[in-house]
Amino acid sequence: MNCDEKKAIHALFESKSYTEIYKTYPQVVNEMLMIESMADFEDFIETEGDLDESIFGLYFSVVKGESLLIGGYEGDVTERVSLFLKQKLPETAFDCIKGHLSDWYVDLGTKDTIEEKTADCNRALKGTGYSIQAEYEEMYCAGACFLSVICP
Repeated sequence: MNCDEKKAIHALFESKSYTEIYKTYPQVVNEMLMIESMADFEDFIETEGDLDESIFGLYFSVVKGESLLIGGYEGDVTERVSLFLKQKLPETAFDCIKGHLSDWYVDLGTKDTIEEKTADCNRALKGTGYSIQAEYEEMYCAGACFLSVICP
């Protein structure tokens, strides 16, 4: 997200212009709230009252292709994570983590290896200027993980 876009989005949140946020970014809001229409959104706002800007930012990064959304109970996500990281990292950095791209699981109820695997990759990436970040969100859904690459 560029700086001007970030400021514009922040201004909409500051002024609680939620309808304008929906009109401008319906794909983001629909994904975030698991809804399908403006009517669903209006029902949500009437019931809940507002939106969380930081969580909007996580879903916005997915829509922009900057992060990977992983549902909280997807199970084995090794292939999706590997493809995402291969796209986001330069070849030399990706080569550093190849040995850590197995057994990536997300099941918030039982087995979740994202934090452990992310830490392993970050140790392997030390000195490259790149790192991998995992963030969780449970406010609007049963749990979601957002995986992103932090660039120098």
